[in-house]
Amino acid sequence: FGVLDYTAKIEVPQDGKYRLSLGQVCWAAILRVDGGEPVKLPFEPYACNLTLTAGTHEITVQVLNADAAKALGSAEAERAYTSRLKYQFENDRDFVVSGLLGPVTLQAYQD
Repeated sequence: FGVLDYTAKIEVPQDGKYRLSLGQVCWAAILRVDGGEPVKLPFEPYACNLTLTAGTHEITVQVLNADAAKALGSAEAERAYTSRLKYQFENDRDFVVSGLLGPVTLQAYQD
C-alpha cells in the first residue's frame, strides 16, 4: 500500500462554514483538520464542508494509491478505482498517476 501525507497551514479570516475541495486526487484521500477526526474521501468529489474558527489551522491530507484506496471504501468505490485504473493502464501503460493533483481550494459558504 502507498500513502503520502500533504500538510499545509491555512489562515482563516473569520469563524464560519467553509468548503474544502481537493480537486483531482489519485486515488482516495483522508483529511484531518488540526489532528482531529479523519474525514474519508474515497471517490469524487474530493471535497467536504468544514466549520472553522478564525485563526491558523493545519490541514493534513493523506493520499492513498490505488491499492490502498481499495481498502478504504465500499464496493462502489472499489469499482470506481478498478475502472479508473484500467483506463489509465489502457491509455498509458508506463505511467500511472498518483497523488494530490489539485487545485485545492477553500471557500466560505452560507446555508
